[in-house]
Amino acid sequence: MRALRSLCMTLAMSMWLQPAAAHHVDPYEVIDRAFSAYKEREDYSEVRAVFSAALRDAPHSGKLDPEFALLYALYSDSTRYDGNPSFALLLAEEGLALANSVAEPDIEVRNTLIISRAYALADLGRYEEAAKDATLASVWLEKRFGEQARADLESEVKKWTTMIDGADLPSVAELAIELLEKADDALVAGDTGTAISLASRALLPDASGLSNGAVRLVNAWVKSVVGAAYGVEGRHYPAAVTLLDAVNLLSAEPWNGRDIITVHQDIGTELSERIVWDVFIRLAASAVFIDELEIAEAALLNVEPYATTPEARYSLLVQRASVLMQSKDYAAVEKVFHDSEEAAIAAGNEENALLARFYALTMKVRQQDEPDAASVEAMLQAAMQAAEAARNSIAQVEYILTTATRLAVNLALAYDQTLTVSRAAYAAFLERQASMATYEAGQEAARRDRRRFLETHVGLLYEISKKPAPIDAQ
Repeated sequence: MRALRSLCMTLAMSMWLQPAAAHHVDPYEVIDRAFSAYKEREDYSEVRAVFSAALRDAPHSGKLDPEFALLYALYSDSTRYDGNPSFALLLAEEGLALANSVAEPDIEVRNTLIISRAYALADLGRYEEAAKDATLASVWLEKRFGEQARADLESEVKKWTTMIDGADLPSVAELAIELLEKADDALVAGDTGTAISLASRALLPDASGLSNGAVRLVNAWVKSVVGAAYGVEGRHYPAAVTLLDAVNLLSAEPWNGRDIITVHQDIGTELSERIVWDVFIRLAASAVFIDELEIAEAALLNVEPYATTPEARYSLLVQRASVLMQSKDYAAVEKVFHDSEEAAIAAGNEENALLARFYALTMKVRQQDEPDAASVEAMLQAAMQAAEAARNSIAQVEYILTTATRLAVNLALAYDQTLTVSRAAYAAFLERQASMATYEAGQEAARRDRRRFLETHVGLLYEISKKPAPIDAQ
């Protein structure tokens, strides 16, 4: 009975969502064929065969369109009903990764997959994880299908909680915050795929039983993490769009991109200050990359009152330098970074001090029409020191080393000098690709963002290979 209810819910979901455009394989026609196959033979293996063939045939140039994520939910359910919850869990998670691969995922499809994932987790005996996922998804389920649908799912959750010593689960708000804290940890570690997946599961509908302010704050936090993850991947336009959505959730009025916002009156916790800071500092970073300097400057004005710690003041200085850099006044930027280094030293933060010193030396190199070998060497050494200090963040290491390589090669043609740094940068690039595991969107974004570095690295190796080998003195 439980299986039938969840299958009917997923089928109802598929009928409610209709395709926006033609496709060489129609996902909704596939669902119809799968359902007909089951009605004819009452055999889930027939259903799985239909889904398997469709997912094999559907990709364009090896990639599936996000609209096929819904098929994974049905494929997962039918696999679980036939007694294979491990594969069902894998399918649900692959579907979630596909749904989350676009800047604005379909919330309905994503929650359908979360429910399929919860049932698979329960069948595997992972009751606490299942109950947490289902508790959050049940809020959305009520909004889409009514109170009875939520009551049915919560009845399952109660059964699962009896399997974990009958422990009471945290509230919806506590579960959302738990997911978002884990998402922040994944973001710091450079695991953008996990960060996006965890944060997206915390997105709350209006009918969540929480206050309007709590829902706005949680959803702004979700968008802050997702936007930051897109920025780490080099997808700065969708990052900025997502972070602007977060600003409008925090603000009492839609933001015009220029003024200081008034935080919504229902958002009044200490946590809100942290979220406001994160949203605007991240927005400033992505806005610079897409040449929206007015938005970047306004974002920094909005966070200035929140820069109450040495670390925050350092971050604000660095972001201001990024905006100032667009003016090409490299001497002014160099001074800002020297100030940042002093601020970091005063705060006892060696990593930030070394990073600021590296940035200041890059500005010194940029100011020279023909950079001298001593300036280039100092910049390269500073890059290695800053990368070593940032070793806990492979994304940061990669950025520092690739920046140093490109400057030394493109501005000074310092091939031999740069070889060690360039090799370290390439190793960091490979490590970051490996850390993304099966997160294809992140891997592709990282490759695209680092394409110029890879071209520089290959060119450097080529230039060195052209040099005659040294004569071995006898």
